[in-house]
Amino acid sequence: MRTGAVTTVVLWALVGTVNADFIDYYGSVPLQSTSFSTSITVPKFDTSGGLTLQSIEFILGGHVEGIARFENQSPSAATVTTELEAELELQRPDTSVLVVTIPFWDKVEDVDAYDGVLDFAGPSGRTYDDPNLIHGDKTESATYSGGLDLALFSTTTGETIILPVIGTGTSSATGPGNITTSFSTNASAEVTVRYTYIPEPGMIGLLVLGGLFGFRRRWLT
Repeated sequence: MRTGAVTTVVLWALVGTVNADFIDYYGSVPLQSTSFSTSITVPKFDTSGGLTLQSIEFILGGHVEGIARFENQSPSAATVTTELEAELELQRPDTSVLVVTIPFWDKVEDVDAYDGVLDFAGPSGRTYDDPNLIHGDKTESATYSGGLDLALFSTTTGETIILPVIGTGTSSATGPGNITTSFSTNASAEVTVRYTYIPEPGMIGLLVLGGLFGFRRRWLT
């Protein structure tokens, strides 16, 4: 009975020392005009070396920049909110969504009634075009641990997987009355695929058996 009690304590102590680790792979989409549809290619997780995939985290960093213009064509003054914005999606090969990020820049400004000239300037219009100011960044992440995703991203033969990246321009200007807008929206993306894994269960078992043998030997001697 005393030996059994000791065995239980050692078993939990050894299993508790087995920590998950991770591998990161990176991909990027260069700055380009929205809307766009492109893809990145990353290696699948290699299970042939005795490792077990535990979860997959997708980190999507988005950047937006460009030019925003509006003209208040109403006969009265207006408060106009201008947003330079892009929606970026990282997808599975079947185009189902993995993670979305929406980087944006915004500006709220009061302008006068229409001055009769559609020039996106003067008292009734604005043009925002300074690249040092007109930009925004946003990063989002999502983690998956379901069996279907783990199988989709696993390999024993060194395969890669192609992940679509979709960029959609969603820039807008809002306010009362009649507003005419013009946007040039550009976006880019940075992708990290993080595989978190643990050692193969059989390897853990060997560690546990080795620890138990050593403990019993010390007990008996």
